[in-house]
Amino acid sequence: MVEPGGEVNPRKGSGGLIVGLLVLAALFALAVVRMRPPSAKPADAPETEFSARRAGAVLAELVGNGEPHPVGSAANAATRERVLLAFRRLGYEPEVVPGFVCRLGGACTTVQNVVARLAGGAPAGAPTPKAVLLSAHYDSVPSGPGVSDDLTGVAAILEIARLMKVGPAPANPVIFLIDDGEEAGLLGAEAFVRTPTAKEVGVVINLEARGTTGPGLMFQTQHANGAWIPLFARAVSRPVASSVFVSIYEQLPNDTDYTVFKREGLPGFNFALIGDAERYHAPLDNLANSSPASLQHMGESAFELARTLAGAELDRPAKGPAVFFDVLSFGVVRWPGGATLPLAVLALLAVGLACRKAWSAGAASLGGSLVALLGALVAIVAAAGIGLVFINAEKIAGGLAVAWPAETGALLLSLGAFAAFVVLGILSGLARTARPAGVWTGVWLAWAILGVATAVMVPGASYLFVLPALVAGLAGWLGGPGRLRLAALLALAVVGILWAPLALIFFAGLGTPGLAVIAAVFGLIAMPLAPLHADARRPALWVGAIALVALVAAFLVPATTRASAAAPLRTTLSYHLDSDAGAGRWILAGDLAPGRPLPPTLAAAAPFTVGQPFPWSFAQAKAAVAPAPPLPLVVPTIEVLSDEPRPDGRHLSLRLVSPRGAPSITLHLPVAANIRSARMADAEIPQTKEGKIPTRGDWFTFQCLSTPPEGIVLDLVAGSSGPIDGYLVDRSLGLPPAARALVAARPAEMIPDGDAIVVSRKVHL
Repeated sequence: MVEPGGEVNPRKGSGGLIVGLLVLAALFALAVVRMRPPSAKPADAPETEFSARRAGAVLAELVGNGEPHPVGSAANAATRERVLLAFRRLGYEPEVVPGFVCRLGGACTTVQNVVARLAGGAPAGAPTPKAVLLSAHYDSVPSGPGVSDDLTGVAAILEIARLMKVGPAPANPVIFLIDDGEEAGLLGAEAFVRTPTAKEVGVVINLEARGTTGPGLMFQTQHANGAWIPLFARAVSRPVASSVFVSIYEQLPNDTDYTVFKREGLPGFNFALIGDAERYHAPLDNLANSSPASLQHMGESAFELARTLAGAELDRPAKGPAVFFDVLSFGVVRWPGGATLPLAVLALLAVGLACRKAWSAGAASLGGSLVALLGALVAIVAAAGIGLVFINAEKIAGGLAVAWPAETGALLLSLGAFAAFVVLGILSGLARTARPAGVWTGVWLAWAILGVATAVMVPGASYLFVLPALVAGLAGWLGGPGRLRLAALLALAVVGILWAPLALIFFAGLGTPGLAVIAAVFGLIAMPLAPLHADARRPALWVGAIALVALVAAFLVPATTRASAAAPLRTTLSYHLDSDAGAGRWILAGDLAPGRPLPPTLAAAAPFTVGQPFPWSFAQAKAAVAPAPPLPLVVPTIEVLSDEPRPDGRHLSLRLVSPRGAPSITLHLPVAANIRSARMADAEIPQTKEGKIPTRGDWFTFQCLSTPPEGIVLDLVAGSSGPIDGYLVDRSLGLPPAARALVAARPAEMIPDGDAIVVSRKVHL
C-alpha cells in the first residue's frame, strides 16, 4: 500500500492477501471446532458434575416406545407418569397441577403441569427469597416423538434436580416446571403463570429445541438484561450467546414458554438446540438422532447458571439492555447498552484519523476514499442481491426444495464464494481510481458508519461493526499509512473471531429462506480482504479463482439440497368425511411445490387434483385432493344450551361433542357472525389489544384439543342477531385402513406431519 517512507506502492504483492485468507480460514476452522459441543461425560462421572450419559439414560426412559405424545393424548399421560417417577426416584415430591387454558386464536385445552420444589437454605424466620425456575415441556407435536423438543430439556432438568441435592441446600429455592401443552400454544406456561407458585419466581431458565444437535445456544433474555448478563458470564464455562440473537428474536414471530414468562416481567435465560433443524417437529426427532454432546453442553450450561442464580441475590435493580457476545466460547464480553453509541462514535473517529493520515501522506485521496466507501456499501447490497439470484437459480435447477438440507457444505461454499466474488470484484475494480490505501479507508469508513447506524437502531448487533472498525482505526492511526496492511490483518482477525461463528449459526437458524442474509454476511466477512486484494499484483487472478470455485460448487448444490429421507418434505394426509354430502376425500397438504407434479407413486395411487383443502381454510390455501370412499364415522354434535338476545349482543351457550371420541373438536364461524367475546369451559378466550377475537382468514375458530367424552361448553357473544352458519369439525390422529395404499405410495422423501381423520358437518345457529 504505502512504504514506511510514505511513497505509494500500489501493487506490493499477494503476500498480504494470502496471509489474510489463511487467517480467515484458520478462524473459521476454530469456530467450527468451538461450536461443537463437548463430549458427553460418562455415567460414572463425579456426582457433582453434569453427566449427559446419566441424563441420557433418563431420556431413554422418558421416550418410552417413541410415539408422539401431544397434549391430551394417552401417550402424553404415560410420558407424564414417567416424569413423575423420575422425580420421585430423586427424592422429590412432584405434584400435577391441572388447568384449562385458552390462547389467542381460540385453541383451548386441559394441561397437566408437573411441578417439583427444592427448598432454599434461608435461616429459619428469615423472609423466603425468590426462587429460580427451571422449565421445559414434555408434550410433543402430533407428527413426531419430540425427543429433542423437548424431552432432552426435561432429562437435563432432571439431572440438574439431582445435582441440586448434592451438597448444602442453595440459598434460593429452586422450582422445576415440566409443563404441558407448549406445542399447542404455550398453554402449560399460561396455566403456570396463573398459579400462586408463579409469584415466588425471581428468574427463569428455559430449555428448548428447534433442532437435534449443536451447542446449547443462549438466544433470548428479557430486554433489560444488564443486571443479569454478568451472572451468566461468570457462571457458564463454555458460553454460546450473543445480544445479536436477543435483538433478532425480538423481531421474530417465534415463541417458546419463555415468551409467557417474559410477558409477565420475569427475567430469564432461554437455551435451545438448533442444529439439524430438518428433523424438528418430525418423526426424525427421535432417540437415534438425539445428541449426547448437545445434551451435555446445554445441560451443563443450564446447571452452571442455575447453581450461580440459586446463590445470588435475585431482587436485582433494573438496568437497561447489555451488549454481549462470547469469544469463540472461551468467555463473554459485555458492556452496558448506553456505552454502545459513544463506542461507535469513537470507532468512527479513530478510522477518520487513520484516513486523514493516509490523505496527508498522499497514499489516498478524499475523493478516492468516498468512491471506495460508496463501493463498499454497494458491494453489501450486491452480495445480498446475488443471494436472491442464487436462491432462484438453484430452485430452477431443482435444488433448495427444503429449508434445511441434509448436506450444506457445497451450498455454503458456493454461496460464500459468490458473495466474496461480488464484494472483492467491486472493490478491486476501484483500486486504480482509489488506490489500495483508498480502498482501505473506504472499507473501514463503511464499517464505522454501519457501527454508528446499528448502535442507534440495533444496539445488540452493533459490536459486530464497532469493534473491527475500532481496531482498524486505532491500528491505522497509530501505525500510519505505511502500516495499513498490518492494520487490515488485525481488523480482519477481529472480523473472523466475531463473524465466523455467526455465519454458521445464522444458517442453522435461518436455513435456505435466509440465504440472501447469509450471502450478505459472507460478503461482509470478505470485505476486509479487499484492501489486501487491491494491493496484490494480479488481483484479477484471485477474482477469477473465486468465480471458478463458485461456478463448480454451484453445479453440486442442487443434488445436495433436494428433499431426501434425511431432509424430507412435510406432508399431512387427511381423510375428510363431509357428512352433509356423504362424501369422502383424501387431502394431501404441506411442503408441496406449487405447480410441480406429485411423485409418481402418489399420482398413481389416487386421482389427485389441486383444490381447497377445507371450506374453512384460507382462500389462497391449496392442496392435492382426491375422492375417497365415504366411511361410517359418527358425526360430531352440537347442542344449543341457551340462546338469548341481550343489549350487548346475542348470547349463545353451546355444547360440542365428538361421539367417536376424537380429542380435537372445532367450531368454525364466519366473520359476519361478529363474535365479540367467547369462553370455553371456565376459560376466557383471549382478545387482541384492540379488544377483538382474532380470525383465521374469513373464520372465527374455537377449538378444544382435549375434548372430554361429555363434550365441552362454548359460550359466545355475537354481534350479529341473525342466523349463523358454520362448520363443526372433529379430528383424530391416524388414518383409516382405506388409506393403506396411499401411505405405502408416499415416497421416502415425504414424511407424515400429523396424518388425521377429519369429520365435518354444517351447523345453523
